[in-house]
Amino acid sequence: MATKKSAADASANSDTPAPTKIQLTCPFGFYDENNLLRMWQAGQEVTDPDEIALLLGLGAEHTVVE
Repeated sequence: MATKKSAADASANSDTPAPTKIQLTCPFGFYDENNLLRMWQAGQEVTDPDEIALLLGLGAEHTVVE
């Protein structure tokens, strides 16, 4: 069962383990410090722990995939 989480939920429950797979519910993107566009599509599954932490920290809308 997938649950919707927000960045606030993630920070409030810091003792909860980070998800290992998320699926974005909306497209999400930003320009990084090198002015390069980083973009993820709606429905894209993300499994890289560093990308998951980045996306959660920036508040990307997602569901946790189990």
